[in-house]
Formats: sequence, C-alpha cells, structure tokens
Amino acid sequence: MATIPRDLGSPFNPDDPIDRAEFEGFAADVPNTRTMIQAVQTPPAIPNANSVRAHKLFHPNFIALLQDLPNDADFPTPDEVVADVILSRSGRRRDADIFPPNDPNANNGIRVWSFRDDEDLLPDRWPAPTIRVREGDIVHTRMSNSHGPHSIHHHGIEPTPVNDGVGHLTMEIGGPHDAEDGGGEYLYQWKAAEAGTYFYHCHRNTVLHFELGMYGPLIVDALEPPGETELVAPYADGGPGYTLLENAPTRYDKETFWVVDDIDLRWHGVEGDNIDKDFGIQALDAPGGEFTGGWQNIPVGGLNDFNPSFFVVTGVTIGEDGVIEQPTQAQMDRNDSLGALYEFVRPTIAPGEKLLIRALNASYCTTVWRFPTSIDGWVTAVDARTLGRDSAANPKHRFGKYSQAFRLSDLPLVDGHRQFTLMTAQRWDILIDQGSATTHQVLVEFRHWLNYELVLHTAILPVTVGQTG
Repeated sequence: MATIPRDLGSPFNPDDPIDRAEFEGFAADVPNTRTMIQAVQTPPAIPNANSVRAHKLFHPNFIALLQDLPNDADFPTPDEVVADVILSRSGRRRDADIFPPNDPNANNGIRVWSFRDDEDLLPDRWPAPTIRVREGDIVHTRMSNSHGPHSIHHHGIEPTPVNDGVGHLTMEIGGPHDAEDGGGEYLYQWKAAEAGTYFYHCHRNTVLHFELGMYGPLIVDALEPPGETELVAPYADGGPGYTLLENAPTRYDKETFWVVDDIDLRWHGVEGDNIDKDFGIQALDAPGGEFTGGWQNIPVGGLNDFNPSFFVVTGVTIGEDGVIEQPTQAQMDRNDSLGALYEFVRPTIAPGEKLLIRALNASYCTTVWRFPTSIDGWVTAVDARTLGRDSAANPKHRFGKYSQAFRLSDLPLVDGHRQFTLMTAQRWDILIDQGSATTHQVLVEFRHWLNYELVLHTAILPVTVGQTG
C-alpha cells in the first residue's frame, strides 16, 4: 500500500485490520450532510472500525442520537447552544460578474462563484457579503447550497472540528444533485472570541473553489468603550467604528477592505460553465492515487498550472496601468455592486480623521505592499490577532504581552516606501492617522507564486486626505 509521507512516524500499523480500514477510509468520498447520518448508522465492515473518519469527532451520546434520526434528515449540530447571531449563507455557482481590463461594454464578463446572504436578501456581490459580529458572540451560520457540495470555513476562527468546514476531513454540505434534492443544510456553530479581520471561504476542493471566488470578509468587531451608546458594535462596512490599539478601543472614521486577488481566465472558463467543481480531487481508482478530474476544453494542465490573466481589488478590476478601473454603466448593469465597491476601495478622509485599512491577500501571488512615507499609521493586528493586547486588560489572554503595535514608519525603507509582504490568506490591520493633504498611492506588487523576483503586475491603491476647510 502506498505511504503518504506525512503519515510516516504516526501510530499507524498497516498489519492491524482496524487501523488499515480506517486509514483507507480517508480515501473514500466524504459524506455530506444527508449521507453522514446514514454512514454513522451503517455498521462497519470490520467490527470496531469506524465507517467514516468523522466518527471519532463525536461523543458516544451524540452517536446514539444519530441512530434515531431518519436517513434523509440534515445533520444536527453537536452541542448546539443558543446563539447571539444567526446568519445564512448559500453556495452559488454563478453569482456575480467581474470584467477584464479594457472591457467597457461588458462583452467579456466572467462569472465567479460566491456565497449569497439568503437571510437579508442582499444583492449578489463578490467578494461575498460581509459577516460582521461582536467580539464574544456565539454565532450560527446556516449553510445551504444550490451548487454543491461545498462548505464554509471561518478562516482564523477556532471552532470544534466538525464546525470547522474543512472538506474531505469532516463532512460537506449538499450533494451532487442539489437542484433535485434540495442540497441539505448544516448549522455551523462558532464563537467570535478575538476581535480582528478574518474571512470565510469554501474549504472543499479549496485550491479551485477559492480561486473561483468562494470567499468573503468576516469581521469580529471590538466592543465599544464603556459609556459609548451611539456607536455600538457590530459596525457598518466603511465606518465609523472602534478597533483595538493594543488594549485601547480606538475610534476610526473610515474603513476600507483591500482584498487583492488574481484571476486565471482558464480556470474560470467561459462564463464559468465549462469547469468541473471536482477537478483536482483524488480519484480512488487512479493508478498510484493520482489526482484527476475534468476540465472541458480548457488548456490547463492541472491545479499547479496557474498564470493570472488580470488582477482585482475587492472585486474591482485593476487596469493594465495599475489604476483601479471605474466601472462603466454596462458593467454595473450586470453587477450592481461594482459602483459602491469602486468608491469603497478608494477612501477619502478629512485631515485629522483615522482610516482603518483591512488588507487581505486573496491571491495565489506573493504580494508586496509599499506605503509612501507621506502617510503613517499603526499596524494594530496581524492575522486577526491584536498586537500588544495583554492579560492585564483581558484575563482570557493568559500568555501575557508578547507583541506590540508598531508604526508603518518602523518598517524598512525600500525605494522611498515602507514595505511588507503578505502571502496567501494573510491579513494586516493598519490604522492610518497621519498624512498630508493629497492623494497618496499605495503600491501592491503581485509577485509570481513560484518566482518571487518576477513582478506580474503592480496595483495603485489611492488614499486621499482632503484639504483643511
């Protein structure tokens, strides 16, 4: 039997029939929310061997509960408690249009996959609608699908394993015939334990589904300071609100999400129709366990063949000259969120106001962020962990003060800019509090994911500080 290198040294005995049965189970199809109950109820072929890998995640009392449920029921949430916030998201195959550079008539729109907010009936948009909650909230995210199977992984949140949404590890939401059988649902349960910038995404066939657009911002807002009654978390996208500067709730006046991404048109195909959502998932009957799947008329060798065609920031196209392209009426007719997103990623503040930038690298490139010396501010958080927050101010932080916030001006000066690097999925929170009255240009270099020295494109992201008076 083939050995996976990461399993070397693990307590796996291939001569033990139970160990072998459970090991081989990891190559089996993952049950979805409907078939998980049936899988748990099915006696294993070898006594005492778990029939599905997720079996070990559940308490025996919960397993006993599943034995009494009908096979077509949706999988219940283990240890469910009363939630402070209940959200609804559904996975969609064709949800919003984006456009390559120099396409004013919207003749070459590309459909991205995304999530829809079914509860509030918000318009389709990409990135998907923001999930925004207060620090300390218990949250339920109800997930369904019209195109599955998919999952939701609340990236950076630390829930129980079954609520972590990692496809091919626990379970997936919906099946291959969602339109006919309704697709199934699951109620993810998690706690918003730490204020910061997160995001949520599909974690089923992650490399493909993330590139195709299945992600959105997730913000856990810092609580308002004692005595504040007018501005209360959760705050609206764009501000105003409060963030944490070390231990202190600090007000910001404006907010922007700079979510940079790269688009390989071959991966998306023509209108998103000629792509197999299972491409790249291991085929059980393939020689040597090779990864297979179906591209249809797409000239690409596999998920290691990625070469971006163009670049976007928070769903808005970055032109060939690096400037964010203003959407045309024809484009907004096909995607009515583009106009608002265009203004959102080009923030303007008055002198003395504070701007909170939430920067996320959603691309597969390595991104180098270069801030001009004409503006300055605090780097308050990295990957949704507030720098300098200590146990004296928050008893649940038992590790003491092991970091501190720092200024952009503390970063190395390279060619007249203060720069830092974000790899895929990394986030920084930056609180701009100083800048002359002009438009400042922040540069984001997209460097090839294999060859760091190769700069594929440079985006110019503006921050405008208005004139006094």
